Amino acid sequence: MTLLREPPGGPARHAWVSPHSRTGSGPWRTFCAAVALAFAAAALTRAVLPEGLLIPITASLLLAAAAAAAFAGWIARQHAQPDHLTYWDVAGALAFIGIGLSALLEGEELVRLIETVPRKE
Repeated sequence: MTLLREPPGGPARHAWVSPHSRTGSGPWRTFCAAVALAFAAAALTRAVLPEGLLIPITASLLLAAAAAAAFAGWIARQHAQPDHLTYWDVAGALAFIGIGLSALLEGEELVRLIETVPRKE
């Protein structure tokens, strides 16, 4: 059983297989840039800030990138296409990674981080 039917002109081509395809280069580049930015932010966070902030900052950045990719898909008025990578696919993947990373957070660790912030009275 095949999931994708071949178009009348030949076998199906997928934009995620060939990032140089004109139809899928924008979403592909967006995904690569967001992941590279998340890794760079994680490296910077690890070097500069306390270790407990690594996961929350990286997860927040990935979720923000997912929102930006969804906004780009909305502005471009892209519709879901089973044979091309779209901004909606990128937004879903980034959100999935960000939520999965958030699941690694320990509640006690967050409480400790929040308690260190000085309160305004």
